[in-house]
Amino acid sequence: MQTRVAQIASRIEGRYWNAEERDQLLHYTQSVPQRIEAADWIEKKEEAAIRSVMEALQANYPNYPKFHANGWAKCARDVQLVLRAMVSAMIVDDMSVLEDRVLYWLRSLLAAANLTPAIVRDAYTTLHNFYRQELPSHLYPLVEPYFERVVQVLSDFPEPHTPAV
Repeated sequence: MQTRVAQIASRIEGRYWNAEERDQLLHYTQSVPQRIEAADWIEKKEEAAIRSVMEALQANYPNYPKFHANGWAKCARDVQLVLRAMVSAMIVDDMSVLEDRVLYWLRSLLAAANLTPAIVRDAYTTLHNFYRQELPSHLYPLVEPYFERVVQVLSDFPEPHTPAV
């Protein structure tokens, strides 16, 4: 993983930083304390967030356990994994950390398990909505693009011929 600072610096070899590059660096570094604060808030609310997701899914998809041994436990584990990867990506301000480490890999597993895009979308939209309500308004904009990308990528696969939900 190349950090945001390293990405900016890697474009600059043998010359001085221009005004735009300096502004990018300052913008990122000035937002680090807020990114850490957002990460702390997300971590403090993780258990409640996952419980919220699981309660919503269990209410809307009561047949899910019939198709998946230990399905709810695995679902909770996946939500936690995505949330933690999302926070790491948000802290370093690099969406590719989230996409490359978790999203594309997990999406293929979800599709292979014959889940529907709807159940995945519901899970991660519920997670997103939970934090939209819980995070202070000055922190939410830092994480919003990451939540949106999670929903977009993870629910972007074809409907299975035989849904297992």
